[in-house]
Amino acid sequence: MEGLDVCECWLASTYLRDGDTSRLRRLSAAVGEALSTTDVADRRRNRCAFDASLPCATELSLKVAEWPVGMAMLFRNLGSLRRLKLSSEEDDVEPDAIPPDTLWQSLSSAAHLEELKVRDLPELPALNPANIPPASLPSLRRIAIRGCRGLLEEPATWAFIAALPNLTDLDVDATASIMSIAASAVGTVRAAGDDTAPSGAKIRRLSLYGHFDPGVLGDARDASDQNYAHFLSLCPELRELDISNWRGCDCTCLAALPRPELLHTLFVEVASNVPETDIAPRLGVCGHLRRLQVAFERRRSGAVEGIIVPLAEKCALLRTVHVKPPATHPSLALGAAGGTEWTRRRASAGEVWIRSMAIDLA
Repeated sequence: MEGLDVCECWLASTYLRDGDTSRLRRLSAAVGEALSTTDVADRRRNRCAFDASLPCATELSLKVAEWPVGMAMLFRNLGSLRRLKLSSEEDDVEPDAIPPDTLWQSLSSAAHLEELKVRDLPELPALNPANIPPASLPSLRRIAIRGCRGLLEEPATWAFIAALPNLTDLDVDATASIMSIAASAVGTVRAAGDDTAPSGAKIRRLSLYGHFDPGVLGDARDASDQNYAHFLSLCPELRELDISNWRGCDCTCLAALPRPELLHTLFVEVASNVPETDIAPRLGVCGHLRRLQVAFERRRSGAVEGIIVPLAEKCALLRTVHVKPPATHPSLALGAAGGTEWTRRRASAGEVWIRSMAIDLA
């Protein structure tokens, strides 16, 4: 069998416990005890099921309903694994039981792992570099972690992330405490002289998420521009940045980028108290911007003339600007901005301004 897609915990457990998993390449399944299982022997067999050896598996997508009693780690012999995705079986519902501290230990054999995505599992243990040497994961290029305070509020996780040799894409929750822990841990790795630290040399795409589920991060405080700035100062190779924060940011954090000229794509939610005249100068520090999406809490009448026109003069390569929600007076001609013409198109919850770019072949 090369692929297995099942929703019932007992069915996945039965196959993994009793079937031949040596050739299984893809698994999409719910993880947990067998339905209505109270028998101790059944629980022990379930533990063995999720200790199964998967030497040919390239993709694992697991929805966790319950962490099996006695479970030691997520499978064994993961030398072929490329993608691993873990999430809660139901949104806003935490799985029963607590996962073991050794849960991630099997990743030390996943030398070909390229992508790790984890969502809505707040009790997960830290990704500890003492148990999973970052150098053993040379192919890991993308990590996305949302709704997992147990992971992101542990300095060990950030030390692990910072030491991954080829990580380029990072997508994480960004509370004030998480950003503080991240900046401290990554800064420590860099100060120790570890030139493999991705957040100092390799991260090219960064997404910092600030719209939190009250049931998961209800006591969290949103990150401020100062919190963002400390972490961004450790990202000298950043090309794409997404800052999503329900109360918005004032964009001053962009000045902390060591090499702002490398940033070509930016999405930012702007705080309602930031004057339109201040936005373009703060975004303009990224002089080679090509794509910009700027979101406001409410419509602004001056979003076009107050932002796009002056920003186009600072950023000669700026091609598209997505404004959400659309400006209240969008009928302006933008031909004066750098001597180029702009066209307006409607887009989801906003409008997109596209700049005509002349190509000089002389």
